[in-house]
Amino acid sequence: PKTMTKTLLLLLAMAMAMAMGPVFVASASASASPSLLLSRALSIKHVSVHYYKALHQIPELLFDLHETSAYIQKELTLLGIPFEANIAKTGIVAYIGKDSSVKQEAIVLRADMDALPVTEETNLPFKSKNEGKGHMCGHDAHMSGLLTAARLLLEDAKAGRFPKNYYAKLMFQPAEEGGAGARVMRDQH
Repeated sequence: PKTMTKTLLLLLAMAMAMAMGPVFVASASASASPSLLLSRALSIKHVSVHYYKALHQIPELLFDLHETSAYIQKELTLLGIPFEANIAKTGIVAYIGKDSSVKQEAIVLRADMDALPVTEETNLPFKSKNEGKGHMCGHDAHMSGLLTAARLLLEDAKAGRFPKNYYAKLMFQPAEEGGAGARVMRDQH
């Protein structure tokens, strides 16, 4: 798990640097540096690991992600990040830096939420609590990565490092595993 966590955080930092780097470079923000993003991500890796373990234990299928959606909504609320819920039944769209008084473009980051209909056969202390369902596809890592990115982006917004002409739109999508959840979210939002 330690190597996996470090790899996930590195990938998260690289993805954020690639997605956000040009925007922040254009706004002369110090947070555009991939090494700074990695350092910031590593400084809160314990939080990311906490998200991962919690989400790994509650796998659900397709659109029926009530426990997963509630967990993500709880964490977004604790962070003070506004969101819309119940999109495509259990999907969530959160916003960081959105200002309706200014013309802005969205930078979208997305994580899929659903698991697979498989039984997890491990002895991990954080293994699936839902019989016949397991996060063997990595969506638990996707969600924990997006929640971690939300924390980092919120820090930037609060510190004034977020460019005023952009906002982050964070999409937590149900039914990636064969349910066309992306299409339903697009149609409903």
